Amino acid sequence: MIAECERLLSRFASRRVLVIGDIMLDRYWIGEASRISPEAPVPIVLRQRSSCYPGGAGNVALNVAALGSAATLIGVVGSDRAADELRDSLEGGGICANQLLVDRGRTTTVKTRIIANKQQVVRVDEEDTHNLTAEQETEVLRTVQGLLTSSDCVVLSDYAKGFVSASLASGIISAARNLGVPIVVDPKGADSARYRGATLIKPNRAELSLLTGTILRCHADALEACEQLSNKLPDVAILFTEGSDGMTLHVPDGGFVHFPTRALEVFDVTGAGDTVAAVTSVAIASGADFHAAAYLANCAAGIVVGEFGCATITAERLLPAVLESEFGPERSHQVL
Repeated sequence: MIAECERLLSRFASRRVLVIGDIMLDRYWIGEASRISPEAPVPIVLRQRSSCYPGGAGNVALNVAALGSAATLIGVVGSDRAADELRDSLEGGGICANQLLVDRGRTTTVKTRIIANKQQVVRVDEEDTHNLTAEQETEVLRTVQGLLTSSDCVVLSDYAKGFVSASLASGIISAARNLGVPIVVDPKGADSARYRGATLIKPNRAELSLLTGTILRCHADALEACEQLSNKLPDVAILFTEGSDGMTLHVPDGGFVHFPTRALEVFDVTGAGDTVAAVTSVAIASGADFHAAAYLANCAAGIVVGEFGCATITAERLLPAVLESEFGPERSHQVL
């Protein structure tokens, strides 16, 4: 597996990934709290610094670029200051963001996290989740079709913020399949049919529960739900992420492979799913099978959850994680 991972990582720099989905701005206000407000039983946070980063599909694109691959991003923003900040951050991260759709009737999605004493106190969301118009969807699909011929993989990052409708998702997946371009889906919501025809779908526990309408009380429930989802989405691989419990891969007409977490300490899971989507897509674009792609994604997730905020991973950091796996690659997974 080490030799295979090294071969794949060496190809990352020549890959081109098209990232499509809901884009948002992740803003952080960071400070200290030493007093309780006399107005209400809440802490008073003395802000010391602030920062902002692309989130959602924007964070997926940042991770793709950090891995050394070329990333083009398609999504919708408003005509506001947050959109300007988002573009600046994307361009600073080496992302091609000139295909963003501007909707003057929409507020750019912003998630503001207030951090005090290294703990998140509260999150404030600003968003407008109305669907695109039929004309806007047609414009987006036309843009996607023009970019697919120069793409090695597509990531569809659905955060249920109004961009990825059922019709747009189906149109994108159909266009990609017609050209033989693999497509990785990070899903949201209960409508699994919109993702039919994808190459791989990457739900977390809550998303898998919604997609199958089941309550996941234990790992066995999750495996059964994966089987149910596979019946709904034949020929689609499922990479089920389980937070601190690692992730489980289910391949069409195959069994399950569980990858235990590689994290020494889970500090912040913000954006970890985006990292998994990015690494999986770049690996598949580089010729990886599902097992190798999931193995690399699990190694990457083990790094970013130990860092603060929406962290990114590079190929240079990923290779040592592969080489230094505690039990070695041959013993890092368990066939169920």
